[in-house]
Amino acid sequence: LSLEKFGELKPDKKVIVTAAAGGTGQFAVQLARLAGCHVIGTCSTDDKADFLRDLGCNRAINYRKEDLRKVLREEYPNGIDLVYESVGGEVFNTCVQNLAIGGQ
Repeated sequence: LSLEKFGELKPDKKVIVTAAAGGTGQFAVQLARLAGCHVIGTCSTDDKADFLRDLGCNRAINYRKEDLRKVLREEYPNGIDLVYESVGGEVFNTCVQNLAIGGQ
């Protein structure tokens, strides 16, 4: 509900879902993909990254092998439009620091 109503999911929005292979993350990935968004999902293993790609993520980031901040800055230099964040701490800070102008 929060993604659809307040996130205003629209085609081509860049959406990052943290802990994307988890219970609510999986639903967030699917909702964003159904809306036509470009979905980035974070996870902690290669198996989960494969699962996320099968689920529809355009980009799966295994944060144990890749630096989330570096990936976002290099691959999404204009920022992320919408963050669905459920990890907290440094992951939250990294996502907020990589929001696009007008991002949520």
